[in-house]
Amino acid sequence: MLAHMWKKTTQARGVKPDEFTQVRVAVNCRGRATPPVPSDLFGNMVMWAFPKLQARDVLSSSYGSVVCAMDAVEGVDGDYIRSFLDFGAMADAEGQELTATAPAAGTMCCPNLEVDSWLRFGYHKVDFGGGPPSPFLFPDIPAEGIMVLWPSLLDKGGVDVMIALAEEHVALFQQICYLLL
Repeated sequence: MLAHMWKKTTQARGVKPDEFTQVRVAVNCRGRATPPVPSDLFGNMVMWAFPKLQARDVLSSSYGSVVCAMDAVEGVDGDYIRSFLDFGAMADAEGQELTATAPAAGTMCCPNLEVDSWLRFGYHKVDFGGGPPSPFLFPDIPAEGIMVLWPSLLDKGGVDVMIALAEEHVALFQQICYLLL
């Protein structure tokens, strides 16, 4: 799914063939840590991976080749997590403050993307006495190029995708997003 969306957004945006494009992928690190973090522990444990290709490679390569570029996700392993924690401890010892960054509202990520997956959130299982929640959507995605995947509202087992694109890219994206070419 991500390889397809990367191809179609790159095409719709008209990214120059020699320009690099990357996907900032949120990686759930709970099971990747050594030892693994219990799944019932409250809170997030997310790090970023940054698959990167030239636009010509995204557009002309097979889906399998584009997926292979996402090997950066596999690099977020126990050793990588440990090095990140060690870096944070070193900065803390030196009195430095590290902050997480996300694209600011109104930011244009083009030619890049950021993808977040809500596929494993259990929001549909929450019941405060009135039954499970109705489907919900974001009121707004604050930055162009952010993509969110979540369980389909219509097709059981399917995936819905919401992506923020610049207005000038939307019409072409709508024409090509269902094509597997």
